[in-house]
Amino acid sequence: MPSRPGPDTGADADPGIDAEAPAPPHTAAPKPSVLAGKRPSTILPPKAAPPMWTTSTGGASRGEDIGLVDIEAIDAVVRQVIATWVLSATPEMLIELRKSEPFIPGDLDRTLLLDLSSRTGEYDINDASRHVMRDRFWEQVKRLRLG
Repeated sequence: MPSRPGPDTGADADPGIDAEAPAPPHTAAPKPSVLAGKRPSTILPPKAAPPMWTTSTGGASRGEDIGLVDIEAIDAVVRQVIATWVLSATPEMLIELRKSEPFIPGDLDRTLLLDLSSRTGEYDINDASRHVMRDRFWEQVKRLRLG
């Protein structure tokens, strides 16, 4: 019994073309940022902040009373570590970092302590200085913005 021409096969159909050939492979799906009409974000470091506190008349500061490492050294180390981290961080990494507060990831905490120790020449950073440094770290992280 001869086959009947259907919608896929007719008298005009090219015998060299299979009517049920697979569709060409799809190209990679566009990224969500393209669909939203936005470019991928980057993290921008915060601008330099004014000092949190100062002393007057050359008297002893609160930090000197408790053996605190120089606050300017702490701020400089925190800014440098964050600036270096931002160079390789993604927006997703920043979100995860902020979610982990008050816990600083081990590699960042270690870098903060080693850099502060190296800058000040003090092998053992006291607890008060460590707490101030970590507080300053979170203050700077909160100031980071996506660009």
